[in-house]
Amino acid sequence: MVLVPGARNRWLGASARWKLIHYVPYHYTSKVDEKFEEVQADDVESKIREIIPPGFCSGTDDFVSLLEKEVNFKPFGPIIHTYKVYNEEACEEFTYEIHKADLTCPGFREYHERLQTFLMWFIETASYIDVDDERWDYFVVFEKYNKDGTTLFATVGYMTVYNYYVYPDKTRPRVSQMLILPPFQSEGHGAQLLETVHRYYVTSPNILDVTGIVEPPICTNGIDDVHLLDFIVIKVGERLILVIQTHDALNLAHQERVWGCSI
Repeated sequence: MVLVPGARNRWLGASARWKLIHYVPYHYTSKVDEKFEEVQADDVESKIREIIPPGFCSGTDDFVSLLEKEVNFKPFGPIIHTYKVYNEEACEEFTYEIHKADLTCPGFREYHERLQTFLMWFIETASYIDVDDERWDYFVVFEKYNKDGTTLFATVGYMTVYNYYVYPDKTRPRVSQMLILPPFQSEGHGAQLLETVHRYYVTSPNILDVTGIVEPPICTNGIDDVHLLDFIVIKVGERLILVIQTHDALNLAHQERVWGCSI
């Protein structure tokens, strides 16, 4: 729920699930009038429409009816990694899958349009990418769980990678965006995703190296993105050469950080 100025008891909420159909209720009990000089109620709906793609729901009944149709949702693209995380509160292990998707997967373009809107809420410097550029790769993390005998999938987070050409016959993948949604943060999903993406690329003979520009925060759980990168570098060891351009700790300038080990 988000409180917005210009009206009394005015609030805006947003939620999504499975295929990330957005539910954006908008309510207020009263609105400013001419008695308030130079004060005008914010046009919240128009601002939301600039971020959220068409098709979002404003009514509860419409949203619930769509949810009932979403139980058949399946992740896009092939699985490239599966792992489990033990949840202490639930006292059980949960299964997660990382899929590599692309725009040839039916429905993925529309799904990505909804998914990328979360960047605007959680990453200050985020911007949308040009999905018509075929050099983009997409990696999505899903939680796989069972409810009432039905296998369901919830979106955990995702990463986009751009493949730059390197003369004469190499490719340099560059990490562009990475987001783990708040309900799943501090569970190790960022490390799993980053390591899986690195492993996916280094097995290809035409890959020169893997680079990335990381805008803070890479996640929104307060953990420094550089610490996550350091962890991955240590874990993959001597086979990793990763160039990361990151912000200076004092935010004075950009600096280039290079990790590598001689083999």
